[in-house]
Amino acid sequence: MINIRLMIYKLFLLALLICNSVEAKDVVKIHKDYSINKQNADSLYNNEKYESAAKTYSYIIENQGIAPELYYNLGNCYYRLDSMALAILNYERALKLDPSDSDTRYNLSLASSKIIDRSTEISDFFILAWWYTIVNKFSLFFWKCLGFVFFIIALICIFIYYINIIKKIYIVKYLIISSFFLFFLCNLAAWHQYKLSIDIQAAIVTSDKVAIKSSPSISSSDLFILHSGSRLKILDNSIKEWSEVRYEEGKEGWINNKDISII
Repeated sequence: MINIRLMIYKLFLLALLICNSVEAKDVVKIHKDYSINKQNADSLYNNEKYESAAKTYSYIIENQGIAPELYYNLGNCYYRLDSMALAILNYERALKLDPSDSDTRYNLSLASSKIIDRSTEISDFFILAWWYTIVNKFSLFFWKCLGFVFFIIALICIFIYYINIIKKIYIVKYLIISSFFLFFLCNLAAWHQYKLSIDIQAAIVTSDKVAIKSSPSISSSDLFILHSGSRLKILDNSIKEWSEVRYEEGKEGWINNKDISII
């Protein structure tokens, strides 16, 4: 005879372990009270003193911690100052903390439309692109909570199944399978959000114009030229002062770290 209570208890513990295995990365990383400085920065921005506002937002980020709205506001300052590379960089950093922010994505698309180089690389198979679009609409915390809800639903269905209080028991079986499947998908989405927040794999070109080299040396031959605002995938950053990067398919090479900023 199956001990239903023991089984449910073990499944409940399993759910907690799976949920906690995707360590929550807090969206806000502020470790000091920054509200006064942020109010000053917001006031400067509203009075169109964008350079002073950018300095204040940068001070908060460097000395008081990070938050997506700070990077978003800093990106807006640089956008107003017509510094698209720094605007793109800060919008990307804001999205790294909160991929679900539609305003940031929209502003990033505006800034990206104003740079010289436009990558034509299709980064993901359409199913993966569709999956990432859905995942990025919501936060890591949302996916973890939703997953836990589906798990509780599955537990309730298991209880109903074993006490046999519903005549159409096959419906309960489908509900159990569906709930666990959705629980798995939600945790997969949460894992994706977490990996997105910790992986250092992309950078923005911040120099006006830079040559991508064939090897990590100033004297090596130039492969192609990129301009400020271009987004690069980091392939290897183990060599001091140099990183191997890919701009798009077939365009790979080396760039000096002084010419890029990691997202």
